[in-house]
Amino acid sequence: RLVGAAGAHFVAQALSTKQPAAAVAEVQRAGNLQDPLCAPLVTLLEELGAKRADVHAALLRRGLQRLLQRIPQLSQDELLHLLELSFPYVGIEQLHDVPRAAMARLAAIPPLFLKQLSQDPGLFAGLSPGVQRQVFEADLSFLLRRAMPLIEQYAEGGPGTRAAAGLADLSATRAAKASASGRGSTLAGMDLSLGHPRKQLRQSDPALQALSKIVGTSPKVYRGITGAVVGLFRDEEGSGRSSGSARLGLCTLRSQLLMALHDTGRKEVCTKDPAHMLAWCLDACIRDRHAPQGALTDARLRELHQYFAHFEPARQRKGAADAGKALPAWGGSYSSTPDSEPGSCLGEVGMILLAPEVLHLLAQEAMRFLARAVARYELPRKCKRLTFVTRLLQLATECSVVLRKGLTTLRPPEKGLMEELYGTLAHHITDAQLAQEERRARQQAKGPGQEEEALGEAVRFAPEPVLVEWATRSQVALLLLQMHTLERLCAGDLPASGTSLASLYQALQATTDASQPQWAPFGVSLARQAARLVVRGSAMKPGGNLWAVLVDCLLMKLLDFDTAVHLEILGLLRVGAPFMDDSKLASSLQLCLKRSRRSRRRSRKRAREEEEQPEPPAPGQVADPQDGVYSTYKALAADLGIRLTEESAPELFAYLAAPGAGA
Repeated sequence: RLVGAAGAHFVAQALSTKQPAAAVAEVQRAGNLQDPLCAPLVTLLEELGAKRADVHAALLRRGLQRLLQRIPQLSQDELLHLLELSFPYVGIEQLHDVPRAAMARLAAIPPLFLKQLSQDPGLFAGLSPGVQRQVFEADLSFLLRRAMPLIEQYAEGGPGTRAAAGLADLSATRAAKASASGRGSTLAGMDLSLGHPRKQLRQSDPALQALSKIVGTSPKVYRGITGAVVGLFRDEEGSGRSSGSARLGLCTLRSQLLMALHDTGRKEVCTKDPAHMLAWCLDACIRDRHAPQGALTDARLRELHQYFAHFEPARQRKGAADAGKALPAWGGSYSSTPDSEPGSCLGEVGMILLAPEVLHLLAQEAMRFLARAVARYELPRKCKRLTFVTRLLQLATECSVVLRKGLTTLRPPEKGLMEELYGTLAHHITDAQLAQEERRARQQAKGPGQEEEALGEAVRFAPEPVLVEWATRSQVALLLLQMHTLERLCAGDLPASGTSLASLYQALQATTDASQPQWAPFGVSLARQAARLVVRGSAMKPGGNLWAVLVDCLLMKLLDFDTAVHLEILGLLRVGAPFMDDSKLASSLQLCLKRSRRSRRRSRKRAREEEEQPEPPAPGQVADPQDGVYSTYKALAADLGIRLTEESAPELFAYLAAPGAGA
């Protein structure tokens, strides 16, 4: 009776309603051990030199020990009764083990207790993971307060938001025989840094692992978190509250949280999400992206066809009913969104496809299927594989609209895309093959490299109206044109590259801040490919026509879209420095600084927020050089040495002295 808030109330009431002597006597009686045999024993122990407080403490320890030993043998009803008696003391350090042990063994804790646990963060932190999940299941708002910072952390800085992976890095280093035999994409020969496998990235991401720990084995908690992810993605488009890269991070999180649970064998959660098979299949495709036969093999395509049969229009749904027996039903028994909209299911599938790695893989495979169709003299619109992958790309780019409007069927390719866009790209591929055969015939009489150098300087950089129109109005077309451009550059097809680069540059003029995440990975890969062309020497030289279009026009325009693009361009300038005169090198570096003010400012702001230093430096103070590129500029200036002076590059030296000045 004298423990905790109830004990304090009892003492206060006794002192306020009774005479002091009577009140003290009543408090003493309440504080004594209730068994009449205890009083003389305590008196005897006191006579032997033991303190009353020590005696009571020893009795408490022994009693708690015996009670905790008996708890595993109690029934659910007995556990519930024990919890009702001990819960008032759950906040007391010496007594909280009893109610916690009872809750840990209860299959279902009453909501009243769960609500109280959610109102005390300190108390909640000491609960077992199983009890914490019951609290989350009972209080969705409390769950979101815990999960939302982790969701935002992953979206803003997780693997799904980084442009550094590049657009074409997924298609690096396929077997050389596939390229030599004419099968597949010529981009297969690109030797790019691919980073870590997806599973390794999942295991090393602290935000994702923390979310996985919160979910545990609770499907209800999992649905609450994924519902929040989908809601953020759906509601924040155009709101200005989140960046485009953060929205892509949400798309990655939608599938990677599911796969993180898959990695740890939590089938009771994974199998209840109808997206499980899709997420697993796409993860396997990304893992096998270097295989000679490509990522989307016939077996994988059959799996995807079976999966998406659920979303075909009714008149085209052949065998969809049988296919549905192998998968949990969408919408009826499951939806991660709280309102269970029918269209949310297809929209969530689109989110999974919009994750950058998946989207780029689909674009790569679309170009591979197009190359195969050209080799077989097949019209693009007649190629079923190409049509299917294009529909998936289209769903990915339209998934926010699908979520908002509740659409439930997979649309056919946009009218004209299969004929006009793919037809034009197919012509480029055919012309490149013919030109390559002609060059081989002429090169027998000429020295190696002479033809390539002449070709590089004679390339006609004129945009093609069909490509410009499609790239401006369609995200799918823009992505395909970007991938096609990288493929043509990698294959040494400079005439087609010149047309594609010019078309992309014209389409880039109409871009907005919201579309920057669509361009940043392309900028990373384009800068890397440009560096390879410079290393090859004869294909592209600083100051030449190809350099003027590729670097001075396109890359300098893309430089401020993402810090990763900026870093790759600096790497390109480092490679090209031996071929540039000092004035051109200095002016290029200063132009990089001038064009990158916004991205450097964003990086510094993000660094201040992470370090809980929200205020920028006062005027006259030197800013913290955490803009993502300062160390690279400093190392580059040191490597170039006397080639850079304060007279030739005053803005660069001013930046190195005070990184935040004027930015």
